[in-house]
Amino acid sequence: MTSELERQARAFAQELQKTLNGTVCQHVRIAAVLRPRSEAGPVFTLGHGLTRVNPTQPEAFPLRVDNRRPRAWMNLSFQLRLDDEGSYLAVHSSYCAIFADEDLETCLRSL
Repeated sequence: MTSELERQARAFAQELQKTLNGTVCQHVRIAAVLRPRSEAGPVFTLGHGLTRVNPTQPEAFPLRVDNRRPRAWMNLSFQLRLDDEGSYLAVHSSYCAIFADEDLETCLRSL
């Protein structure tokens, strides 16, 4: 079950990365990392800056379409699991925030 979840989570991460880098940012890498423990069973977290050492706290990345100084930053994560039948990818929880400053102190929007 985890291998199917991993396959689908990594495919979603690649699609998300491609979409972000093709629209609002450059060179952002979205990783899919297995959470160490979850009451929901196997869960992968997607986000920028995730590793096996840091599997749960994604890092914000600059929003820009050119080489100018970024005017906003985004932080997002998805916690993904398989649906109850074990077939399809399901979002267990998600987070997306846009900040006006690099220190991530002025939140413009949090979903």
